[in-house]
Order: sequence, then structure tokens, then C-alpha cells
Amino acid sequence: MGPVDENRIARSVIPSTNSLVDNARLFALVNIAAADAIIAGFDSKYTYNLWRPYHAIRLADTTSNPGTVPDPAWNSLFLPPRFQEYMSNHATVTSAFMTILASLLGDTHTFTLAAPGYPGFTWSFNKFSDAIAQVKEAVSGRYSFPQLLQRGPNSGHGRGNYVGANFLMPAQTTFTQITNSPIATDPASSLAVPGRISTTVASWTCSSAIMASMAPRDQRFLSKQR
Repeated sequence: MGPVDENRIARSVIPSTNSLVDNARLFALVNIAAADAIIAGFDSKYTYNLWRPYHAIRLADTTSNPGTVPDPAWNSLFLPPRFQEYMSNHATVTSAFMTILASLLGDTHTFTLAAPGYPGFTWSFNKFSDAIAQVKEAVSGRYSFPQLLQRGPNSGHGRGNYVGANFLMPAQTTFTQITNSPIATDPASSLAVPGRISTTVASWTCSSAIMASMAPRDQRFLSKQR
């Protein structure tokens, strides 16, 4: 499951009354948030370089802890991703994406997510916030540590709210930040959540020629200069 699949969901739930400009803004925001989330996720992974349960259990005798016993036959229920454990990219990206959709379209929408790598395996939801809550269930596939799964949703949710409140703002409209998310308070941990909002999209400007060719309704969606 990733941004490509979640973009399909966005296309399925956008109102038929949306204008081209409304839709362009929505897809720009969800993908800016998703890009920032994936940057933060990999930044975290290569900063902490934590192994997954698959390796931690099979190679338990390679640590300095004499109390751990390896189980070479142990396996996860799904093929674990071939990169480090912390922070969960799936949780971070999905949370950022769904936070933007909930803020722009309202939380209550029915949709189905499908994973191309697992044909016939789908998840159906009635709310965007339900999809955020579901990403914590990666522990049921046994490829992530349960105590670390909270970090990704927290990071993605925060990034979604930040991007929505600071980028591509309509001239006379405010972005409704999602505060009633099912995400719990981030538990105390010695692991900080690294990452930052990328500066790739520092500002959105429009030349006077393009500005002159735009209808007044479309001009109101130009972002404030940052």
C-alpha cells in the first residue's frame, strides 16, 4: 500500500461539484504531505538503523543481551519490507495523506484500499481516520514492533496538518486541522522523531501573464508567497 493506491482513493471520493482548480489543489496538498512523510520516514530509518522482528528474533544470540534466545524458524505473516524498522513509512505516509483528505472533504467517506502485491486482499473503511487507525495493525502481520507503530501515525498526522495549514492556501479560506484523530498521545521513548518539512516546495508563485489569463475564481487558490 502506498501513495499510488491512496491517490486512487482520493479520485474515488472527490465531490463531482469540485472544479479543476479544487481538484488540482487537493492532489497537490496530499502529495506534498506524502512526500514530506516519506522523507521523514527514511531519514529516521537511516538515523536509527533498527532491525525488524524478523531479524531480531532469528539473530537474538548476536546481541549483548544474554537473556535473549534466538528462534531461527520464526517468520512474519507477511514479507517484511527490505529496509529498517523505524519509523514506519506506511504509517507515516498514510496518516499524512488521510489527514489532508479528512480536512478538505470531511472525515466520513466509504472507500476500499487494495494492495497490488496481495491480489484479493483489501481493506474497506467508512472514515479516513479509520484508515489512520488501521496502520497500527501492522503488528498483526508481525513485521513491526508494536511499541514503535505509534510514531509513524503521529508524524504523518502532524505533517498533514502542517502542510494543509501552510501551503496553497485559498486567499479567504482557512485549513481545518484534524484534532479528533484516533491517534493516541505519543508514548514516552528515548527515540526522538526526526524529520522536517521539506523545503522542496518553498513557495508557489505565478507570472503576471498566467495570472492575467486566470479566472477570478481560480486566482483565489494561489498560495501566499512564503
